[in-house]
Amino acid sequence: MIPRALAAFLLVAIAVVAPSLAPGVAPRASAAPGDPFPATNPQAWMLANDPATLYSITNNADGTISFTAAGATGSLGSEVNALAFNALDGYLYATQRVGGVSGVNRLIKIGQNGVVVTANVATLPDAVPGVSGTQNFIDGTVDPATGTLYLSANNVSMSTFTKVNLATGAVTTTNLSQTFSNSGIADWVFQAGFLWTVNDGGDLIKVDPATGVATTVKTNAIPDATTPPSGPQAYGGGFALGNGNIVFIDNGTGKAYQINMSSGTYNSYYVGDGPSTANNDATSGLGSPTDLVVGKCGPSQGTCKFPTGNNTPLHSYPLGQDPASNYVAGSTFTYTLTVYNDGPGLSSGSVVTDTLPTGTTYSSSSLSTCVASGSTVTCGVGQIAAGTSISFTITVNVASSTTGAVTNTATVLGNEAEVDTKDNSDTHTLAVQLSCAAGTIYGVNRTSPYSLLAINSGTGSSTGVATFNTPPIDLLGFQELNALAIAPGGTAAYAVSNYRTSAGTVTVQKYDPSSGAVTNVGTLSLASGLYIVGGAFDPTTNRYWLMTYNSLNGWYEFYAYDTATNTSLGRQFSFPWNTDLTLHGNGDLAFDATGRLYVLMSDGSARSQIRMFAPPLPSGDTNLTSSSGTLLTSPVGAVTVESNGIAFGADGYLYAQSLDGTGGQAVIRKIDPATGVVQSSVNLTNPDGTANTKSVDLASCAMPSTITLQKNIVGRKVATDQFDLSITGNGVSQNNTATTSGSTTGLQTNAGAVAGPVLVIPGKVYAITEAGASGANLANYSRSYECVNTLNNNVVVASGTTSSGSVTVPAASATGANIVCTFTNTPLNPSINIVKSSGSVTGPDASGVYTANYTVTVANSGNASGTYGPLVDTPAFDSDYTVQSASWAGQSTGSATGTGPFTLAPSGTSIGVGVTHTYNVAIKFKYTGTGVITACGGPGTGLFNSVAAIGETGPTTDNSACNTPPANINVTKTAGSVSGPDVAGNYTVTYSVKVINSGLSAGSYGALTDTPAFSANLVLTAASWTTSGAGAPGNGGASGAGPYALAPAGTTIAAGVTHTFALTITFHFSDNTVATVCGGPGAGLYNAVAVPSGQETSTTDNSACVEPPKRYDVFVRKVGKNAAGFTVSLAGSTWQLQADANGTPGAVITGGIQPVSGQTGEFKMSQLQPGTYWLTETKAPTGYQLLAQPIKFVVSATGVVTVASGGDTAISVGSTSGGQPEITVGDVAALTLPLAGGSGTKAFALLGGFLLLLTVLSLVLFRRPSSGASTGKRVRE
Repeated sequence: MIPRALAAFLLVAIAVVAPSLAPGVAPRASAAPGDPFPATNPQAWMLANDPATLYSITNNADGTISFTAAGATGSLGSEVNALAFNALDGYLYATQRVGGVSGVNRLIKIGQNGVVVTANVATLPDAVPGVSGTQNFIDGTVDPATGTLYLSANNVSMSTFTKVNLATGAVTTTNLSQTFSNSGIADWVFQAGFLWTVNDGGDLIKVDPATGVATTVKTNAIPDATTPPSGPQAYGGGFALGNGNIVFIDNGTGKAYQINMSSGTYNSYYVGDGPSTANNDATSGLGSPTDLVVGKCGPSQGTCKFPTGNNTPLHSYPLGQDPASNYVAGSTFTYTLTVYNDGPGLSSGSVVTDTLPTGTTYSSSSLSTCVASGSTVTCGVGQIAAGTSISFTITVNVASSTTGAVTNTATVLGNEAEVDTKDNSDTHTLAVQLSCAAGTIYGVNRTSPYSLLAINSGTGSSTGVATFNTPPIDLLGFQELNALAIAPGGTAAYAVSNYRTSAGTVTVQKYDPSSGAVTNVGTLSLASGLYIVGGAFDPTTNRYWLMTYNSLNGWYEFYAYDTATNTSLGRQFSFPWNTDLTLHGNGDLAFDATGRLYVLMSDGSARSQIRMFAPPLPSGDTNLTSSSGTLLTSPVGAVTVESNGIAFGADGYLYAQSLDGTGGQAVIRKIDPATGVVQSSVNLTNPDGTANTKSVDLASCAMPSTITLQKNIVGRKVATDQFDLSITGNGVSQNNTATTSGSTTGLQTNAGAVAGPVLVIPGKVYAITEAGASGANLANYSRSYECVNTLNNNVVVASGTTSSGSVTVPAASATGANIVCTFTNTPLNPSINIVKSSGSVTGPDASGVYTANYTVTVANSGNASGTYGPLVDTPAFDSDYTVQSASWAGQSTGSATGTGPFTLAPSGTSIGVGVTHTYNVAIKFKYTGTGVITACGGPGTGLFNSVAAIGETGPTTDNSACNTPPANINVTKTAGSVSGPDVAGNYTVTYSVKVINSGLSAGSYGALTDTPAFSANLVLTAASWTTSGAGAPGNGGASGAGPYALAPAGTTIAAGVTHTFALTITFHFSDNTVATVCGGPGAGLYNAVAVPSGQETSTTDNSACVEPPKRYDVFVRKVGKNAAGFTVSLAGSTWQLQADANGTPGAVITGGIQPVSGQTGEFKMSQLQPGTYWLTETKAPTGYQLLAQPIKFVVSATGVVTVASGGDTAISVGSTSGGQPEITVGDVAALTLPLAGGSGTKAFALLGGFLLLLTVLSLVLFRRPSSGASTGKRVRE
């Protein structure tokens, strides 16, 4: 493989991401080896080594690059080169030489995981025909719009391009307008309609693919690769980026350069290093556009916001107008930069360029890819998904000579096409600030030079910060400054021209560290006879305060100036100090972060004190008294001369200045503000090291730390109870005690009830204590304390549950700590509450007694044990109830008869803190009235019951409960009667179902289900029912064998009401067998009714059985005269039994009549149900005549058989020897006629006459009752 380098594929390398659908590629459920690459995502690939391996290239979040093999090592085979990506189908293409020198070139198609999808897309000619060793193609690129692949070789002079139409495989050539010498060009990159390359000298060349015209557009567009420090090299791989730029990489050094194609100047950016190699080729896919937004901010701003460039919700301020941060000259400053991808596509990588402003130099970065070259810092940023961001920091050194505003702009350039470039830059402004750190305070020279000095409080050395303007000359001819004040955060310093001896104005000057400017911003009007002695800045109101001494009356007068509007507010209040006007008054002011004013007042007599005035400060030209404010300490150490300045250090100590050093040199004393004890002292020196004798005032932007102790009284055990408070430790002795008074509860704020504030030192430990006063016993209270720092989100710095505790003051900070400690006392009292709740009601029992259950709880939620009792339970039921007795169990066990009240617990029953006593009460009662019970509504209704006890402190609204008695529902079933059959053989049977509510209140039941369980040979066909009773469900019916739903679920039944269901069931016999008699389910006409379990009080009467209808055996006997004239049973006849069809013979009943075995002429009709039947002789005995018509007979419901009509001979109804009904059918012999001719007719005529006479006599003597007669004989069952 001929040398090519991927090198870094920059810190602008394009990330390979999860596949998405490429244009023209059919969708798959998930990506598979050989699938096309997602053309919508930015991505890059590299061919390396021989045999070749395909690698994907990913930019990591920190800007570094990862190479991942996309398939097995060497899986693409040997002599593979000229890698190019076709965005139209999502596949990679490369050339491969097969067969060596004498072989051929072929074009292969590569999909995901390095799988060769097509091994020979097209057969290619030699790269340089006829020249040995130049057959292979080396360089390749694809026109993303047309899918045309451009191929070339660069090892020899070349003058043509080989072009492949990837859609058709057609191969053509294009001549170049100039010939490139061997080793002349790097990889080709298709961008903006042209083919681009660089030669080894770094010259940028473009070729028109249509005409072949080649143009060198810029010489030395990137560094000359032939003369680097490491020796001659060459450029290898080249890439197009979605942002319109192109990248080329030096094979030997691995350095990657991005050429800006949009500027027209073709400037290049060094973007990072990659591995040095000589066997690489690479390509890329551009992906979708992105919108990158860069934000730059300082450490005090937290998360960076973004400039307004489009409608991204994160954008919050106009471009370049983010809030400024403050810097300290001679220190470091850390910027935070955030790159946000507003989408829609993935950002594969970007470059952030930050040109550092004058006065700063690069120190470090949290991003390893950041590189500084002079004042320019370039940082490679990794891939960023749409809607996400990457943040990193750049720390710079700020030179000690830096002054004024420092402005810095960062710019981001993404790899992809940019949707909106307006938000690709952000500017941040740094303003110099005065230091508020420990060890730094500030002074001001009263005379020229009017220097603002930054003073090292530990050594007394100083540096010049600024020079105030020369003040105007006062009436005494002086030009002096005084009253130095520093605004919070060190953002400004204020001073005024010195005193005047008559009424007039003084000029207010302001130093702005952000610009370095000193400006006269306003004036203050003063009364006559005043000397300005001090100044301070109130951080809570932004007011600049002046302290003046009135030499005419010995008072201090205090003036205010509004720095927001630059207007004088005039004199606010005055405080008396000197009665001896010969003693000049001096001093200074200082504020803490809560707005409390600390005033140092001193004079030449070594008399001094620090007095605190709490906000809101007096106003309206108020004259205070000598006891106004709070005296914190006096005197201040061994100061024997008047002090002219004070300032609190961030270390918590007070620094006081006086001009009592040698030769009037200023001396700065470090003083414990709580005790006034001088800790150390130093002489103040000028920036040049000489003694300073001009400093007239001190100030700082550091605030002191304080502890305040207060009392929260939740309640008093005894009305006169009071409490003492104290803060001690480290010599604290002033303003450190307090005693409550009065009778109010809650936080005690009246005069004398709050100890402090006490000025304290960071890191030191102080004690807080409370004690009983005015006879108060702390043992009668629960105690707790909590100390919070109100200047740090009320973070808790100490807490406990005793009457004393220790507080460690937080470490030094510019704002100090305002610690507020609160002792909370709650009187120890029980809190007893009684609750009664209703339970179940059961019954009645056999005696008609019900039981109502209740639960009584006695709970002590207080903070002390207590007692209660007697605990009395009082039933107040509806007057139709009579209470019989009560019993209880739980905390105590007992019982009593009668109607109550009942005493559940005696007097003095003890109950501990957090304890609950439970009493389970059961009250037995009867219904002795006649009315309907009233619903629960207070005493005398329902089952109302209440409980009470001495000692209850809680509400009594929950001391009663009321039970509503449940309904007493029972379901019964009784048997009725059977009727039928009808002409179709159907019977009906009746039952009565009743749902009875014998209880004292309404209830509900259902579903009510009726389930027949008749003898197996009975077929049920339908049921119907009618209902009665108040509120009963409607009538109903159903077909089939059941079960039958008589009433739905939730059927309501009032107290004392019965719902009756008159049920009729229709059925018939399935065969001629006998139905079983009643004996449980499946026998007789058994039937049961049910409701869901638990709805009724008894189920023993839920079933009934009606005996099944009777069916009877009927016998038939065929008789006739024998030759001897006797009546005998005749054999040989046959019969059929037919049903009645409206008075005529109907359907034949198959098998209805059968001969009786062993009995001549005897037949049996088995199990005939009551009804009408027809009996037809189908064959007469031999020698006898067939009956001329059928016999109609009836079987009654009681088994009586009667012959209604039919037959033509003697028929009678009798009984068998077993008493069963029997129909006897007589028959006559057939008549035999004489033969024709013979001895004549006379004899026969005589004989015939004789026989006729005998027949008549026989009929008279032997004939049975006629067919229409009824024997009245009852058939035996």
